[in-house]
Amino acid sequence: MACAVALVSINFFGCHDPHSETYAVHLGHALQLTNILRDIGEDASRGRIYLPQEDLARFGVNEEEVLNLQEGAGFKALKRHEAAQARARFAAAIPPRADFKSLLPTPIMSAVYQKILDRIEREKISVLQNRISLSPLKS
Repeated sequence: MACAVALVSINFFGCHDPHSETYAVHLGHALQLTNILRDIGEDASRGRIYLPQEDLARFGVNEEEVLNLQEGAGFKALKRHEAAQARARFAAAIPPRADFKSLLPTPIMSAVYQKILDRIEREKISVLQNRISLSPLKS
């Protein structure tokens, strides 16, 4: 879903370089993974889980743990894995020079979301208990 929005957006922005599609796919995934991490607790309190099923199984996390907002060792490893996946996608999202001006809003959005990811990774507060965000004065 995130990639579809990103791909439509590059057309809206007037991009012409075919590499903009690759950029959009990587950035779309990075933003989606960051959103999933940021919203885990909020989503779970509504009975929803957007974490990949195969990753839950890989780290031994069952849905009831997430829905009951329980953060065990498996969950912490899962969170680190998902954050690393998002980091890899951010690193791969390099806007092509030819469309850089058209894409100007996207590196700004990327920087904001990377700061959210920074907080998710370093905060001692559980993402199951709190939604991590940036205050207007926080960088």
